[in-house]
Amino acid sequence: MIGMFHKRLLLIACAILVLCIPVTAQLARLTIAQHEQRSRLAERALVRTRYTPTTRGSILDRKGRNLALDRASSAVAVRFDVLDGSWAATTARTIARKRHADRWPELDDDTRDKLTRVYRRVLDNRVRDALREIADITHTPLQDILETRDRIIARVRRAHESIAQRRLKRSLFEAMIAGSTLTEEVRQRLRQGAYEPIREQHAPHIILPQIPDAQAFILRKRIAQSITIDLPTGPLTIDRLPGVTVTETSDRAYPFESMRVTLDRTTLPGPLRADEPATITVEGVDTHIVGFLRDRAIDIDHARREQALEEDPELARRAIGPDGRDRGRYFPDDPAGLLGIERAAELTLRGLRGVQSTRLDTHTTSSIDPAPGQNVTLTIDINLQARIAAILHPDLGLAVAQPWHGEDNPTMPPGTPIPGCAVVLDIDTGDILAMVSSPAYTRTQYDRHAEDLIDDTVGAPLRNRVLESAYPPGSVAKAVVLVEAIAHDRFRPDERIDCLGYLDPNHNDRLRCWIYKRFMLTHSGLLGHPLDAVEGLMTSCNVFFFTLGKRLGPSLIQQAYRDFGVLRRYHLDIAPESPGLLASTTPGASAGLTVGDAVQMGIGQGPVAWTPLHAADALATIARQGRHIPPHLIAGRTPTPPRPTVPITPTTRDLVLEGLRRVIADPRMGTANHIRFPDGTEEPIFNTPPNITLWGKTGTAQAPTLFEDTNENHHLDEGETVLRQGDHSWFVLLAGTDRPRYAIAVLMEYAGSGAKVSGPIANQIVHALIDEGYLPRAD
Repeated sequence: MIGMFHKRLLLIACAILVLCIPVTAQLARLTIAQHEQRSRLAERALVRTRYTPTTRGSILDRKGRNLALDRASSAVAVRFDVLDGSWAATTARTIARKRHADRWPELDDDTRDKLTRVYRRVLDNRVRDALREIADITHTPLQDILETRDRIIARVRRAHESIAQRRLKRSLFEAMIAGSTLTEEVRQRLRQGAYEPIREQHAPHIILPQIPDAQAFILRKRIAQSITIDLPTGPLTIDRLPGVTVTETSDRAYPFESMRVTLDRTTLPGPLRADEPATITVEGVDTHIVGFLRDRAIDIDHARREQALEEDPELARRAIGPDGRDRGRYFPDDPAGLLGIERAAELTLRGLRGVQSTRLDTHTTSSIDPAPGQNVTLTIDINLQARIAAILHPDLGLAVAQPWHGEDNPTMPPGTPIPGCAVVLDIDTGDILAMVSSPAYTRTQYDRHAEDLIDDTVGAPLRNRVLESAYPPGSVAKAVVLVEAIAHDRFRPDERIDCLGYLDPNHNDRLRCWIYKRFMLTHSGLLGHPLDAVEGLMTSCNVFFFTLGKRLGPSLIQQAYRDFGVLRRYHLDIAPESPGLLASTTPGASAGLTVGDAVQMGIGQGPVAWTPLHAADALATIARQGRHIPPHLIAGRTPTPPRPTVPITPTTRDLVLEGLRRVIADPRMGTANHIRFPDGTEEPIFNTPPNITLWGKTGTAQAPTLFEDTNENHHLDEGETVLRQGDHSWFVLLAGTDRPRYAIAVLMEYAGSGAKVSGPIANQIVHALIDEGYLPRAD
């Protein structure tokens, strides 16, 4: 018996020991493995932390003008349950139950719903009247408020669904790990828990982000008021503006988004010239560059912030507070940079909240002051930017198809606005002084009519053409081809090339010079001799540059364009940048190209494209004798390292510059010297003071047809509408006094002649540089 007793006792002891193992393991995990973590949590529970607000840094132009700044303002917010109707539904049910309490238990569901609907209509009408009253007080179209309401409801519902799905997945996973049987009842219970309301469904949401103080005062008075509605069941008293609050907030202001610009019209081409100046209101002056904020941070913003903290120890040192949390992290209602510099410089502009901590056990307090976001200074001159935007505005007349443009383009009849862009670089520094894409858009237009902006295939106002669009370079690339031909010993500076009107003596119907196609003339015949390098550039002779393209061949012609930045992005981070196009992206290879391609690329056609910024950067690099300074937008910050120096000797640079000078200065053969109007009269394209020297190159580049459905088949299917066809118009220009100081690129889409369309625009940009003090006035 004793032996049996001991065996039972031993079995019981073993069973107890087995039962104790998980408890002991859990105790060890909590006291040893998770000691530090649990200690931090316990310590944190003893500290009450309050965060104090900070401000976002300003964005300034090169002369210190505030392009974007935080400004204290009042905002109108409405609770979400009022916006989506759930407040009216639940409140109506409560009122019906109270007013019919004596018989409510005996009523069936249909009768209860019928009684509830009576009060629901009253409350819904009150909400509608409240929104109408807000619209009247703030002088805002009611439709705008209703559209904002609908966007808020859609956004919050999407967020709720996304969060609920994540909750449900986590709950199902945890239930499986715990060994629960996932019956339909369990799944339904977990689903109900997952779809519990999120904070945004209880919180107020801003429907008007900025209202004047006087309007805020009136609204606050009315929020405190009640109204009484007479009903058959007795008077009903409710808030006059249910769920409405007026909050103090910080509004992001963009003072230079719209500007009025006065332009002198005495320097315009004859048909547009007038003694009276033109005053033009330009909207969206800086939107493509400065950008704007999204209403609240999303997952990608949180991820960018966390990555930055991991990669930048100095940022982490400043940002992590005493509680181990990032003082700059995004709270639910925090905005974040969406486009432009607001996004590119988000880490710099974003401030750090202050922290006030109180220990509950000792009642001692400590605090860290908030750190405002740092200001960001741009290289842009906003006044120059606005002047160029006005020059590209259809109201001035230069960016409109004109009879004297000489183009027979059925998709661009006279009076048609011409989309385009322009960029101005400081050659010595790489500063981007202006970057204009037209048409532009305002932040309000984006907020209210984004779909219309997206659907505008021709105007494409959302696109920053300077960076995002790659175009065939056309004849503006001939300066690059000449530099590379000399650098690779494919052309001697003292050599001449005969222009027969076509490249192949056996085929006069292809690879023809532009002058031969139009007038059956040759440049050699007009000059009386074969062309040297200066004359080749001055006349923009196709045969001259067909020959250089053929000599360079597929490999070296690609190298030529790579040397001047094609296939490279500038990483300005304000828009999706196009790197341009070459047929092969393999360094040093010529796969996919033929000699015929190389011939076409000699005149900037064929399988090559670049952006207007590439074009301006290329001429600036030639002016520096091959030294590359990356264009940049933020003062003191170069986003990309310079490219290797292109081997340009002083002789080559002077040769190219002389050819570019004579493009404008030579009255007989310079392709940008003068305009001939339909009545036979002529006048110079450029009428800048004589102390200003100009070096320029025209370009008329064959462009792919733009179809209504924006496909890339480049052929017309049945029922497909042609929106635009023809040639893009280029002008690239260097301007200075004793030497080139500024590089300018102008591109007008499907506009035809580089000289007649983009030339007068480039002329006005030089006048703008004079007006803003970058170039001197006449001596």
